[in-house]
Amino acid sequence: MADKEIKEILSAYALGCMDKKNLDHFKEYLEIEGDLPYDLLSDYVKLSSLIPTILTIEKPDPKLKETVAKNLLSLQNEVKEKIKIKQTSASELKSEKEEQLLNIENQQEISETEQKFETEIESKSLEESTNFNTLSTRTTLFSQGDYERGTRETEEFPNGENAASPFNLFNFIVAAIVIIILVLFGYYFHNTNNKIEEEVKVLSAKVDKLTNDLNYSKEFISKYEKMIDFFNYSDIIIINLSGTESTSKAIGRLFISEEGREALLEFKNLPILKNTEAYYLWIVSNQISYQLHSFVPKTGEKFILIPEFPRIPIEEVDLIIVTNEPRAGSETPRGTTHLFGSIKNGK
Repeated sequence: MADKEIKEILSAYALGCMDKKNLDHFKEYLEIEGDLPYDLLSDYVKLSSLIPTILTIEKPDPKLKETVAKNLLSLQNEVKEKIKIKQTSASELKSEKEEQLLNIENQQEISETEQKFETEIESKSLEESTNFNTLSTRTTLFSQGDYERGTRETEEFPNGENAASPFNLFNFIVAAIVIIILVLFGYYFHNTNNKIEEEVKVLSAKVDKLTNDLNYSKEFISKYEKMIDFFNYSDIIIINLSGTESTSKAIGRLFISEEGREALLEFKNLPILKNTEAYYLWIVSNQISYQLHSFVPKTGEKFILIPEFPRIPIEEVDLIIVTNEPRAGSETPRGTTHLFGSIKNGK
C-alpha cells in the first residue's frame, strides 16, 4: 500500500469518517501484517482532538442581541407591575379597615350622646315634681323626701354602673378586634414584602449570571481568537519537543505553518524562572542559531503564538530548542536547554 494511501486511511480512521469499504480494506491490510506508522496515527488522533478549537466562532447577530435585551427589559417591567399591583391591593385593604374603624367610633359617640340626653330629661322631671309639694307638708315631709331622694340616688347609682358596663365591654371587644386586624394586616404585609424581595433577588441573580456568562464569552473569544485563526491554516506541521535530563517532566509541541509564516508553541512543566531570566525559542539550521521568540510564561499559560517565522525552508531546519537566557537578550543559546526536538522526527 502506498504511503499516500496509508496517510489518507489513517487520517480518515482518526477522524471517524471512514466508509465500510475502506475500513474492510484497512482490516485486511492489518491482517497481513502490513507496515503501519503508529506515530503518524497518534499525531492524527491528537490533531483531530484540536478540531473543536479550530472551528471559527461566529459573532452573534445584532438582532439577537436586541431580542435578548428586549426580553430582559420586558421581564423587568413585569416584575415592577407585580410590585405595583401588590402595593395597591395592600393600600386598598388598609383604607377599608380605616373606614370600618371610623364607623364604629361614630356609632359609639352617638350612643354616648343619647344616654346623656335621657339622663338630663329624668333629672328635670324629678325637679318639677318636687316643686309642686305644698308648704304645709314641706316641713313634715322634708325628712321623708330627703330620705326617699337619698335612697333613690343610691339605688340609681349602681344601676348607672350596670348600664355602663355593657358599653365598656363593647369598647373592649371592638379594641380587641381592631388589634387583631392590625396584627393580621401587618403580618400579611410583611410576608408580601419578603416574597417580593426574594423574587427580585432571584431575578437579579439571573441577570448577573447572564452578564457574567456574556463577559466570559467575550474574554474567551478575544483571548483565543488569534490561536483559532492560526489553526485555520491547512499546512500545519507538528513537532514534538522533549525534556532534557534536568527537566525530564517538561514536554511541548511546536505547530508551524509555512503558508502563514507563523508558529504556535505548546509547553508544560517548565521550571520557574528567576526574575532576571526569560525563555528563548531557537531554530538551528546549517549550524546557525536563529532566535524565534522570547517569553515569560504567566500562571496557567500553556500556549505562545510566534507571529513571524524566519523565511527558512522547513527542510533545512535541523533542531528546535528552548533555553533560559537573560532578559536583556542573547545572540546565541548559552543557557540551560529545557526542550528540544527535530523537524524530521516531528514529521
